[in-house]
Amino acid sequence: MLTSELWTHATHKNSSYLIEKALCYCSQQDQEVLVGKLGHPEALLDLALNQYGSFVARSLLQDSRVDAEAALGHLQVRQADVEATKHGHRFLVDVGVVS
Repeated sequence: MLTSELWTHATHKNSSYLIEKALCYCSQQDQEVLVGKLGHPEALLDLALNQYGSFVARSLLQDSRVDAEAALGHLQVRQADVEATKHGHRFLVDVGVVS
């Protein structure tokens, strides 16, 4: 159900919280699908640019199935874009890209 409109759910005020919880509590197979669709560097960047998606991105970066090093490197390359958003600087501080 969540994967039918995954991007919409991952960036929505209320359902982004549900995606965060699904990454922890759904079946292993369902978690793998979510991580596969949202856990690559470009998707994480796009999530980080969204007010509610940034919470999902933060959760994904803590997941061992995500290549956090590659994702953080991609975020650093596009740091100016992320900081240009209202919540972007806070996200970068939270994930340790800036202090």
